[in-house]
Amino acid sequence: MNKFKLKTVKLKNQEGFTIIELVISIFVLAVGVIGIFNALSIIIILTSDSSDRLTATYLGQEGMEIVRNIRDTNWLYMDNPPRLDWAYSWVDGLVSTDNGADNNQQDCSVLPCRADYTGTYLQPASASDYLYLDSNGFYNYTTQTKKTKFQRKIFVTPVADVDSVISPYHIIKVKVETSWDKKATILSPSIMADECCPNDPHCPANVSNCIVIEGTLYNWYNVAVSVSGIIIVDSANSEPDNPTDGTTSLTVGDTDQLSATITPPSATNKDVNWTSSDSSIVTVDGSGLVKAVGAGSATVTATSANNKDKYYVDHFQVSN
Repeated sequence: MNKFKLKTVKLKNQEGFTIIELVISIFVLAVGVIGIFNALSIIIILTSDSSDRLTATYLGQEGMEIVRNIRDTNWLYMDNPPRLDWAYSWVDGLVSTDNGADNNQQDCSVLPCRADYTGTYLQPASASDYLYLDSNGFYNYTTQTKKTKFQRKIFVTPVADVDSVISPYHIIKVKVETSWDKKATILSPSIMADECCPNDPHCPANVSNCIVIEGTLYNWYNVAVSVSGIIIVDSANSEPDNPTDGTTSLTVGDTDQLSATITPPSATNKDVNWTSSDSSIVTVDGSGLVKAVGAGSATVTATSANNKDKYYVDHFQVSN
C-alpha cells in the first residue's frame, strides 16, 4: 500500500480579463500611439516649414546682394564704359528693366522684376518665374536643371532724383519678396507661391509662405563722372580722326574746325583744353579752330579738363 497520497491543490482567482477591460486597454494604447504620431507629424511639418523659411531668407538676402552688385558694376562703368556711345549712371538696370540693351521697359517700383546671380540688370517677372537649381547648387533662371518651389520678386523705388549727377540725393529703396509653394497640411491649407502678397489687405490671413526683406542703397560713389575718352571730329569730312590715319594737309592761311566729343556723355566736366605742338606752324584757339600760319608739321592735342591723362592728337602738314 502506497504510503504517499497526492493532494490536489485548488487555485483561486483563475478568472482572465474581461472584454471591457481589453477594450479599455486597447483604447488607451491607441490614444497614446495616435498622440505620438500626431506629435511627430507636427514636428516634421514645422521642420519642413523652417527649412523653407531659411532657404527663402537666404534667397531674399541674395536678391538684395544682386541689386547691390548691379549698382557697384555701374560705378565701374561710369568711369570705364564698355561702350563709349552709352551713358552710364549708378541706377542703370535697377529703376527700370531697360539698360540700353533692349526696349523692354518696365518700372520696377510698380511691377515686380527679377534677377539672379548671372544677371547684369533687372528683368520683368511673371507668376511663372520659378527659380531653378543647377548642378552646382546655384539658384538661377538661365540654367533650368531642377525646378524649385521658390519665386523671388524685386521692387526698386527711387527716393529722390537718381538721374541727375548734380543731385545730392542718391537713394533707392529695395524690397525683395521670396515665396514658395506650400502644400496643405493638418496645420494650414495649400498656398501657391504667387499668392504671396504681404502688403495687400485683401490677402488671406493665413498667408505664411512669404519672406520680405527691405533695404536702402545709397550712391556713395563720387557723383562727378570722369572722362573716359575724347574723339576729335574734323569739319572737313565730319568723320572722327585717328592718329594712325595719317595727317591733315593744309596750306598757309587755311583753317580747320575741330570739335571734341567727350565719353561717356554723362561726364560731369566736358571742357577741353586745345594746344599746338608748334604755334609757328599751326595755332588753335579754345574752340578748336586750327589755323595754318607756317610751313611744316605740327600736332594739335585735345586734353580733358578734369582728367589730364585723357587726350587725343591730330596731325597737320602745312605747305606754302
